[in-house]
Amino acid sequence: MQNLIPEETGAADGPFPAGLILRESPSSPDEMEEMAKFWNLKVTQLGRQRYHCDLVAFHTTRMQVSRVRHKNNSRLDGEIPPGTVILATPVTRGRVMQFHGAPIEARDLICQDCVNGLDISYAEEMEIISVAVSQELIRTRLSQLWQTDASRLLTRTLQFTSTERAAQVNQFLCEAIENATSAGSGLSSPQRGQAMEEDLLNALLCNLEEPRPPDGAIARRWLARRAANVIHERCHEELSIGDLCEAVGSSRRTLHLGFLEVYGTSPMKYLLAVRLAGVRRELLRRKRRGVTDIATAWGFSHLGRFSASYRQYFGTLPSDDARRR
Repeated sequence: MQNLIPEETGAADGPFPAGLILRESPSSPDEMEEMAKFWNLKVTQLGRQRYHCDLVAFHTTRMQVSRVRHKNNSRLDGEIPPGTVILATPVTRGRVMQFHGAPIEARDLICQDCVNGLDISYAEEMEIISVAVSQELIRTRLSQLWQTDASRLLTRTLQFTSTERAAQVNQFLCEAIENATSAGSGLSSPQRGQAMEEDLLNALLCNLEEPRPPDGAIARRWLARRAANVIHERCHEELSIGDLCEAVGSSRRTLHLGFLEVYGTSPMKYLLAVRLAGVRRELLRRKRRGVTDIATAWGFSHLGRFSASYRQYFGTLPSDDARRR
């Protein structure tokens, strides 16, 4: 296996040889297994066509990032080192691909620790990006992001917020791999490596859909945060409590309790506050636009009630703020 950047150029305080870059094209399962000794990988060729694989990978102090393209029908079966988590997302969409026997969907992000190991099978051509990273690092980041213990999430398939977002993340990862493995990337620099680690983690984790927790207070707060996101995205539309419940899959009572616990107010009062704040921002900008037009654009159809609510929230009339521009 050719090391394009020697291991000793990187930092020595992480699980991976920082600065190592690999570009390989094994032409047999045996060559692939030799190349992937780190994973104790076993490759089983299921079809009769000639085996072909292209791999490009790089290491930072805390990560191993790889892009693998297989052009045959095979199964990859291997062990994940203790303390390590694999995050893997398929680049090839619409192909038959399975993870531990379950189909991999377009929005899926495989998240697997050392307990169950790696088991991916596919038909025809398959291209997949994987990130190997410290289990503790992923657990900590997801716990901070979702305000819950993420340990239980490290042995399941997570999902991106949409198929389009999954495609955008994949494009970002492909570009990051290309940039990192290009000549003169400076990957062996600890500062450069750490910045890349943060970019990759943010791209993967911040675009995931938070899994719904079991029923109870945690589930109520989860539903409230999802409904608040819906409010911010659709606050210009006609939006009822029924619309919010339908959007997040909640009963009215559960959603109301969740909002009280998270935001100290009801869902509809939260919506009102978002709309009023939006109107005020526009009124205070130096734009020649009337109060009525702005209020209507933010979903207020009854101007008398709008003015009363505005004064109650901000202690001034909307027309007074408009004159301050």
